[in-house]
Amino acid sequence: MPRKSVITSLPLSVQLELDERMRARAYTSLGEHYAWLEEKGLSCSRSALGRHMIALRKADAIRNEPRAVVASQKSKGSVSRDELLIELGRLHLEKERVIAQLMAMEKAG
Repeated sequence: MPRKSVITSLPLSVQLELDERMRARAYTSLGEHYAWLEEKGLSCSRSALGRHMIALRKADAIRNEPRAVVASQKSKGSVSRDELLIELGRLHLEKERVIAQLMAMEKAG
C-alpha cells in the first residue's frame, strides 16, 4: 500500500486552497505552489507536490472537471495510458447511468 501523502497532513483549509490554486493554473506552476506553501510556513518536497498535482488532475478528469479537460488538451499532444484508462472508466460510468435511466423509463411505462 502506498505511503500517505505529505499534502494530506496539511491543514484542510490549506489543502483546499492549494487544490484551487492548482486548478486555476491548469495544473502547472509547481514552483509557485511550493513558494506559496513556504510563505505559509509549511513545507513538503517538490516531488510530493508534483505527485499531488498529478493525482488532483486525474481525479478531476474522472469527475469530468472542465479545467482538467482543458489542461489535458493543452498537454504536449500525447495521451498517456493512464489518461486513456481514466477516460474509459468515465465513459463506462456514463454508459451505466444511461442504461439505468432507460430501464427506469421502460418500467414507468
